[in-house]
Amino acid sequence: MASTPSSAPSSGAGFGAGAGAGAGASTLEGTLSKWTNVMKGWQYRFFVLDENAGLLSYYTSKEKMMKGVRRGCVRLKDALIGIDDQEDNTFTITVDHKTFHFQARHSEEREQWVRRLEDTIRRHANRSRLWDSQSAFYIAGGYTKESSYGGKRPNHLELLARRAMLDHIKHSIVSLQIAKNMAHPINGIYNGPQAAASTTSSASGGVIIGGGIGMSKDMLAGKGEPGDDEDDSITENDEVQDTNEVHDGPVPWCRRDQLTFLAEQVSHHPPISAFYAEHYNKKITFAAHVWTKSKFLGLSIGVHNIGEGVVTLVDRSEEYIVTFPNGYGRQVSILTVPWIELGGSVEIKCPQTGYHANVEFLTKPFYGGKRNKVSAEVYAPNDKKPFVSIAGEWSGLMEAKWHDKNKTEVFVDVNRIPIFKKQVRPIVEQDEYESRRVWKEVTAGLKFNDIERATNAKFVVEQQQRDQVKMRKEYDLAWEHKHFKPVGENWIYAKSLSQRIYLQEKEARR
Repeated sequence: MASTPSSAPSSGAGFGAGAGAGAGASTLEGTLSKWTNVMKGWQYRFFVLDENAGLLSYYTSKEKMMKGVRRGCVRLKDALIGIDDQEDNTFTITVDHKTFHFQARHSEEREQWVRRLEDTIRRHANRSRLWDSQSAFYIAGGYTKESSYGGKRPNHLELLARRAMLDHIKHSIVSLQIAKNMAHPINGIYNGPQAAASTTSSASGGVIIGGGIGMSKDMLAGKGEPGDDEDDSITENDEVQDTNEVHDGPVPWCRRDQLTFLAEQVSHHPPISAFYAEHYNKKITFAAHVWTKSKFLGLSIGVHNIGEGVVTLVDRSEEYIVTFPNGYGRQVSILTVPWIELGGSVEIKCPQTGYHANVEFLTKPFYGGKRNKVSAEVYAPNDKKPFVSIAGEWSGLMEAKWHDKNKTEVFVDVNRIPIFKKQVRPIVEQDEYESRRVWKEVTAGLKFNDIERATNAKFVVEQQQRDQVKMRKEYDLAWEHKHFKPVGENWIYAKSLSQRIYLQEKEARR
């Protein structure tokens, strides 16, 4: 399971525990985020774990819990706990062929929930076996002949003891795995027990990341509903496998109804990144290259984005060349909260049709005004007046005004556009120079606030790069780009969708 569509909201206030009779606390209370297909996202829920009853109940709020208005519950008998390999605060519960997805605030909170859930599951599994064994024992008439002479327990109780021992060993192994990963996180990520994780069914669709000093690969799903419903979770058998994969695309195992993205750092001085995205079914691609120049502006910092991108409508043979806005980190004074915004002019033009647009990203005044404002004017070929004007917030609602009809309508409402979760390719499957693999130790140090570890790991990576540069210079070797090639001042993806379709059609005509 992964975070939301990008990232789920953090959970609310921590835990509460009620004392149980005899051995310590028998309830655990607190807020977690739960994935729901009803709202297509993460929702806060107040959870109560009743260890005696073996139930994990959830409510829309603590007030609803106090009133006894329960939203739903998860039965923990015969359940399996899964811990996601790529997220350090998420876990799943699979029971009765249904999988429920949860997110805690941080890894420590997740560990507390997982330990208590595992204990509850194990306790009820033992109770069930003990009841079955006792029933069989009394029905069979008590002790066997061996037990009456040798004082041994019956065979079915011996089996019970062995099963209980195996359960304890299994639970100990799980605990050791958790403890080990917390102390020495694998790839900078807290990994849960692999056997348990393999039983969960992660969301279908998302983004596959490889990344690199050399490159990164992302595949954003055009479809897919991660997680489970509020009261009716998706089952493993419900996942539909699409066999129409784009084998010759940027991400060979993605489907045709998904958006794929690939990036590569093609230059170190200046630090130029090239990237390419495509949607096979919609026949739309986007290729771009960009590098930045930074400048300090008093209490603010400006980042000038240099480069351009090209959106291609393959079926229409149209290309739209776009430039990029600048980024700013603002702060009025040391007493105010800083913010990040976009600003500057952007031009969009289509050489094939002659249409073009001027877009202005408006920065917030230091006093008053709103953030994320944007305006645009679209021109027909050879016209000096725009036929439509667009204004609003690039992070929210934008409206279009058609001048010939004097009509205003919604152009786009960003908040209504669904967000699809990112899928990350495991680091062990990534290539040598993919970002997450190269920087995994640096990430681990930052993740656990170990600055010295992160600094040392960063030095190791950079020193390896310096040594490689020195070796290439000594042997007069050129760095080979993996996915992009230079064409003038631009960087072109070597196997674009337009080129692949052209070659396919050419082959078909033979």
